[in-house]
Amino acid sequence: MVASLKVNLHCHSNLSDGELSPEALAALLARSGVQVASLTDHDTVEGVAAFREILESRGIRHITGLELTAGDGGPLHLLAYGFDPESPALAKALQRSRQAPDGSGLPVEDAIALIHRAGGRAFL
Repeated sequence: MVASLKVNLHCHSNLSDGELSPEALAALLARSGVQVASLTDHDTVEGVAAFREILESRGIRHITGLELTAGDGGPLHLLAYGFDPESPALAKALQRSRQAPDGSGLPVEDAIALIHRAGGRAFL
């Protein structure tokens, strides 16, 4: 018998480009049988705590996530997982990214280093 695990590690809430609040999204994932989930909003971790709280209250595992805009010549989106969402350096970088007039983020190498310093892993 093969065991299966229902996972969704790339979700966006209405704090990014999704339609549902972090709480409503977590509830929807729980109802659909997801066992592990990650909220990967663009350049914000604002919804992570609420998302995690709903999931954990329903026995669902949570992995901290983020889709971080990076790039020197144009936007590139890095997925970050397992980092500390309370990282002061990360919070500062996200604030600068949201305020950038051209929408470009950090240079890719700097973005990856930032994710690593916050204890996470970066994926392209």
